Amino acid sequence: MAASSLNQEQHHILRQLMGDIQAVLEEEGQGRRFSPLLAEVGLASEDLVQGAPGLTFGNYSKAMLRLCEDTQIPGLGIRLAMRKRPGSLGVFGLGMATSTSLAHSLRFAPWFMDLIWNQNLHFSLKLEPGWIVLCFRMSWSREAPCAQVLMEEAFMTSIRVIAEIQPQIDWSVGEIRMRSRGPSNAELYRTQFPCSCRFGQAEDELRIPSVWLTRPLALANPSVNAYCESLCGEMVGRQTHGRALQYRVEAFLVRHGRDTPTALRDVATSMGMTERALRGGLAREGTSFREILHLHRVKEARKYLEETGIPIKEIAYRVGFAQLPSFYRAFGKELGLTPEHYRALYVTEANGKGCEANLSQ
Repeated sequence: MAASSLNQEQHHILRQLMGDIQAVLEEEGQGRRFSPLLAEVGLASEDLVQGAPGLTFGNYSKAMLRLCEDTQIPGLGIRLAMRKRPGSLGVFGLGMATSTSLAHSLRFAPWFMDLIWNQNLHFSLKLEPGWIVLCFRMSWSREAPCAQVLMEEAFMTSIRVIAEIQPQIDWSVGEIRMRSRGPSNAELYRTQFPCSCRFGQAEDELRIPSVWLTRPLALANPSVNAYCESLCGEMVGRQTHGRALQYRVEAFLVRHGRDTPTALRDVATSMGMTERALRGGLAREGTSFREILHLHRVKEARKYLEETGIPIKEIAYRVGFAQLPSFYRAFGKELGLTPEHYRALYVTEANGKGCEANLSQ
């Protein structure tokens, strides 16, 4: 995508996020706090105008940190999240809405959290008997001023987005587990969250029934979804410098689909780099082209396993594995189970055998 269009999309998302902060402050009678807050993070009101170059995700995360430190608003994270829906998350929200299933949509979540929280909030997904478990981990300690707000926002945003793309589900069967021993506004949690909350737990998790995982989404559109995935990868790659090359390669693979060149030199040339430079850059990011390519092929294989009855050997060939054992090794390394077992989870809607898998990649 052209850099100008990518900048416009990024600016659209940031204006929505900063607008949420301003709206909550005004609701609390603290609207006058917004302009000084902008100044504290190096911004002015003009930077929120369409096309202004000064607004970045770094500005937003700094504004949130300062707001948490200086402003006492009960349930601030919940209040901010209540203003969010897929449409306010830009191309990330569109990608979630046009996915074929909830499992597909959740792959956008780590990217979005990487962006708005500068990789200080990490998301993963695992399967347990009868449950999908959305796991949130922070780089900060739980005593940090922003920690509680961050978790509030993460939980409520997840609930609101899932509820909109998969309506008419019974949230009363879900459960939030928080490491916090119980905030002063715990009663607010019980009235605002549509599912039960348990405090003092080992991890921060949102647990929802596994049967939700495979229900088709009404707005599923594979072509639009692939475009969103490519664009999101490019956007994240520009911001998360520690993995910029990795995201660029992933975005390239998604954008070009099954016609993607599989030789390192071909991909390097398409990115305007030498093969040596790309290999070295990926090594510094702790990965390799081979690992990224295998991960991409496993993602494609998952779609076939979820949506078709094509034999596994043929799936391996279609996604680019010349040897079946190589496919099994790559699949097992990424998901911790065999292709047969993964397909069985979808056929029987998580049949309770107790396996876990990291499905967020």
